[in-house]
Parts: sequence; structure tokens; C-alpha cells
Amino acid sequence: MRISVKLLGILCLFWCAVGLGRALDKTDDALARAASAVEQGQFAEAESGLRVFLREHPGNVRASGLLGAALDGQQKLGEAETLYREALRRTPDSVLLLNDYGNHLLRQGDAEGARLEFEKACSIDPSDQNANLQLARLAVDRHEGAAALEFLSRLRDLRAPARQLLRAEALYWAGRKEESFGVVAGLENTYDADSRVHFSAGLALSRMGQVARSEKAFSRALVKAPGDPDVLYNLGLAAVAAGHDQRAEVDFQTLLRQQPDNVDALLELGRLRGRAGDGEAAIALLTKAARLAPKRADVQRALARARAR
Repeated sequence: MRISVKLLGILCLFWCAVGLGRALDKTDDALARAASAVEQGQFAEAESGLRVFLREHPGNVRASGLLGAALDGQQKLGEAETLYREALRRTPDSVLLLNDYGNHLLRQGDAEGARLEFEKACSIDPSDQNANLQLARLAVDRHEGAAALEFLSRLRDLRAPARQLLRAEALYWAGRKEESFGVVAGLENTYDADSRVHFSAGLALSRMGQVARSEKAFSRALVKAPGDPDVLYNLGLAAVAAGHDQRAEVDFQTLLRQQPDNVDALLELGRLRGRAGDGEAAIALLTKAARLAPKRADVQRALARARAR
């Protein structure tokens, strides 16, 4: 079958846009293997292969981005920063690199720097999915609901539970609270058997300041996943925020039976014991937490307060 030159050009453009699709040659195979290694958390293996690849194909944008992600995964943040900056110096209009660098900055906790990179990506490609999703998340963090909804409107698919919960938060901060609660309730009912959805709903509601709803969502998660340490801890926090100290104590004690050296649980239970007037138990719990995490300032402050009572 003969393929016209025009059609061949269209196909080439399509594969460039897709990125890692079906391997067309050995280069694609190498990058596909590297991407798979990064996705599976095999960062050292990915780094090794990508360094070899970049010696043979210097300046390859996709390989540079993957190497940056592999370095980030190993906490080689300074090296990743240098790599991204050099790659962007060569190709400043690469939407792929701008997204990768923005994700890198998010890992470092630089939300403002990340926002600028994602905005650059959107100025080049207003429909870019990662950049719009990340900008929506950052807008929600700033409680800018209307802006978040605008970014979300550019996404092709909002059906995933995580995206629905992000939309619920955006609706809440846009002043459409009942609509927001309806989205969360509908999601929890649809995925009632999935503890992860209830847990994520609890986190989203907590960020909205909806203490009672958050506690209820975490309770539903615990029914589906009894003894889950993350659920127990966050349910305990929600119970504390709701003023249900006895319920919180049960949750933190249950968690500590599983993980006796869990510093966060020791800290919260120590605080609860202190508020209940049991100074001896509070000091014992907080002393253990301080021994396990001597550099935790919040633990040291709580211990000092308990001793001062």
C-alpha cells in the first residue's frame, strides 16, 4: 500500500503529539522502556539508561524530561534543576519540558514557580491537559474557585474520581457549595465499595473546612478498610477538629497498636491526653515522640507545654 507524502507528514505529527505511543523505531523503544521504569519507581535504572541515550541523542527533549523525573525520584533535586534549566535554555518553547519542570518545582514545594511554568505551557498550547489540571489544583489551593473551574473546563475528561473531587473543591470556593456537596455525595455513592474514594472525599472536605462531613467520609472509608493506618490517622484528626476527643483517642490508640513508633499519632494522642488532664500520660507519649523525631519542632513544643502544666 502506497502512502502519500502528505499523509506520511500527518502521521509523523500525530506520533510526535502522542509522545510515547507505539514504538516506531529503536529510539522510541528506548524512551518507552525509560518511561516505564520511571512509572514503576525504578529511578536508578531509568537514570542509567537515559544517560546512555542522551550521549547518543544529545538534546532529546523527551529524554531530558524523563531523566529529570528519574533524578527527582531519587531526591537529586539540584541535579534535576540544572538539567531542566539547561534543556529549557535550548528549547524554551517545549510544552513537554515546561510541564516537566513545573512538576519538578511542585515536588520542591515551589507552587508559585510551578504556576509560572504551567502558565507558559498554556500560553503555547491552551488545551494542554497536564498544565490545565495543575493550574486548577493550584487555583483551588489559593481558594480561587472560578479560576479553577475555568482550567477544568479545558480538560477532555473529568470522570475520574480525583478530578471530580477537584471540581467539587473548585465549586466550593466559587461559592457553589451545595453543588459541591452534591458532587462529593454522588461520587461516594457511586464508588461506595471503594475505601480510596471515601478517603479522598474526606481529605477534600477537610480542605474545605467541612469538619463533620469529612469525619463522616473517613468513617465510611474505615468501614471499607478496617485498620488502615492512613484512614485511622485522618479520621482521628477530623474527630479532633469536630471536638470528638474520645473518638479521636480510640483512632490514635488503634493506630499505635499497629505502629507503636508512629510519631504523628504519638503527638496527637499526647495532645489529647494533655487536654484531658492526664499530664503523666501526655509527657510519656510526647517524650517517646521526641526521642523518635528529635528535630520535629512541633513535637518539642508540645512536650514543653505538657511539662509546663
